[in-house]
Amino acid sequence: ITNLLALFILLVAMSKMDTQTVDMVRQSIKRATTKPFGETNQADKKFAAAVTELIRKHDLKNVANLQNTVDGISLTFSGGFFFETLSADLTPEAQKILDTLAPFFKDLPPEMRIDVGGHSDTLRITDDSLFPSNWELSASRAASVVRFLASRDVPTNKLRAIGYADTQPISKVLDQNRRVVIRVG
Repeated sequence: ITNLLALFILLVAMSKMDTQTVDMVRQSIKRATTKPFGETNQADKKFAAAVTELIRKHDLKNVANLQNTVDGISLTFSGGFFFETLSADLTPEAQKILDTLAPFFKDLPPEMRIDVGGHSDTLRITDDSLFPSNWELSASRAASVVRFLASRDVPTNKLRAIGYADTQPISKVLDQNRRVVIRVG
């Protein structure tokens, strides 16, 4: 409702503006909501280059995806690469990749943050008392990544663990929805 009110106020205000002012507002909104890959800051470029090389070197193109978003650089690891089914324990492969990424995370400028999002599929957890629901499972997975990075001296004030459960599916294929997203920005 607040967003609708803000939009209504903006529309009313724009109806009384000249076309030059409207164009300035439109360009300002466009700059604030888009961040083309070529217009990233130096830290984003350095991190993206390092991750691209990491994906190539470890042949991770089938399990890792790098994207530039409005919020920064987003690295998504899909399927069971980071965790076994119903587990929040990092796989040895995930630990190797995080060990390689940790120095880059440590060198990020102080204002940049590292958000780790855990995602699950829509299957209900019925036989596991450790994780009563996908909320606990996804949050525990994100926390495992954050704990691991903190143990590698990545500053804890840069880290944040977020559990999304099954609220942000990206595919009808269940395995693709089980993922970890590391967003740097």
